Amino acid sequence: VNVSLAMQSQVGTQELAVIGLVLAGASHAVIAHVHGRGSATPDVCESRRSLDVAILSISGSNLPTLDLATVTQCEAACCQNPACIGWTYTPSLRQGCSKYGCCFLKSGSEKALQEHVKNDPGYTSGCIGFNCTSGSPTPPPIAPPTTPAPTLPYKYLTPMFTSRRPFASIPGSTLRDPTTAVSIQSASISLSELMFGSNLEVFDPETNSWHVYCTFVKGKVGAGGYPGVIWHWSLRNVTRWDDPTKLWRSEGAVINASGGTNFDASGVFTPGIVRECVSGSCTWYLFYGGVPSQSSAHAENVGVAIAASPWGPFKRWSGNPVFRRTDPGTTWCAGGEAARVDEIKASIVGGLKYFAVKSTCTNFTALPILYSPVNQSSWGPPYHAATAPAVSPMFPSTETCSFKGFEEPTLYTAADNFLHFLGHNHGSCGQVATAGGSIYSHFISRNKSINSWEKAAVFNLNGMEPVPVPSAGDGVFGAEIDDQWIDFPGYELVVSNVTMVWSN
Repeated sequence: VNVSLAMQSQVGTQELAVIGLVLAGASHAVIAHVHGRGSATPDVCESRRSLDVAILSISGSNLPTLDLATVTQCEAACCQNPACIGWTYTPSLRQGCSKYGCCFLKSGSEKALQEHVKNDPGYTSGCIGFNCTSGSPTPPPIAPPTTPAPTLPYKYLTPMFTSRRPFASIPGSTLRDPTTAVSIQSASISLSELMFGSNLEVFDPETNSWHVYCTFVKGKVGAGGYPGVIWHWSLRNVTRWDDPTKLWRSEGAVINASGGTNFDASGVFTPGIVRECVSGSCTWYLFYGGVPSQSSAHAENVGVAIAASPWGPFKRWSGNPVFRRTDPGTTWCAGGEAARVDEIKASIVGGLKYFAVKSTCTNFTALPILYSPVNQSSWGPPYHAATAPAVSPMFPSTETCSFKGFEEPTLYTAADNFLHFLGHNHGSCGQVATAGGSIYSHFISRNKSINSWEKAAVFNLNGMEPVPVPSAGDGVFGAEIDDQWIDFPGYELVVSNVTMVWSN
């Protein structure tokens, strides 16, 4: 362990006690503590900071909570306390830290601390002399990738936003996680065909409508399993959902928290929607994540509610939850289970029905896993982990920025006649990112196979997590998509026009 001249001059001629941990076979060392004894100089130490990670309460190991203004102050407080081995900081105020922010210090063993680390947006944590999230199957990289993937030997299409406009909002509330737009009539049926063609008998100006569902939280989203509800928007008497002359109508909540001891007792969010019509009769499957409490663990499982109308009433399926954190597909996470599963997108690939579901580990690495209906003739429950040719997770985390995976797993077929997969990166992509945009991982299957992919260059979208709209209007991905996508910047629902541009 090297101590720089600057460090030596900082503590003067005081005696230095340096505790170092040298990793076998590694090219670096971790400085645990550097103490300047007998001086007023604050301790200086290195703790491996992890963003959006919290160390939960550990019985017998919780040191006094401090009211501090910054992450750096919290880290320094742990360094100065000989009993402290880990810390967690959040700017959120609560009892005991109501002025600046909350700094939670932890003592105990390295093993106990690592077992209590959970993904938690808005928190920052660190451990003195070791990695809080070690033991993960996706160790943190030395540096995030800063260059695109190798050039592919063929041309392909990449989406690029050209413009966007708002069409709905609820001021003072948090709206997020929109589904794609689904319709009662197919998006491919024009108004003239409905009125004068063979489909005249199904035309109804009251029910010819489009629908979007989202998470609604009054006020701001908290750090834990926030108390969301599933909100419904509709656009009536139109054939195109992006009609600029029409305003979407807020229809209110369609699914609330269930209460009691259920998996979704405390909050519901991240919906996914599928419309299935047989012989003129339609069924609506609304998938949603749920948590049993407001714990920062955010232990989310997925349920499904079913209705004969997009307005509901939606009835929870008796076998919920349908996708669980402990399902076989999630065992790629350390410890054999995921921190949460959510973000459900139905897709048809190779004639088979799949659900692409985001599985997030406790170290905030997220990758898509695949489920299928037990009965392939319907999108209805029950479901099981998808079998061959499907593979879960679909991609290794090493194929993503900072090895952190991605969310919003989306499959579609473009005009290049390739099957595409997009995912919004969890980790930093370094200098590839441009100001104001989001970096997406991009994979291509030239033979449209669910298990044969080539990595294309990551690309930037001027939006947060836009959702494509399948051309069939049924919420099912894998086939063609429209040139408008849906996004939620803040509390405002927007439609974004997309131009598909040739890459390479």
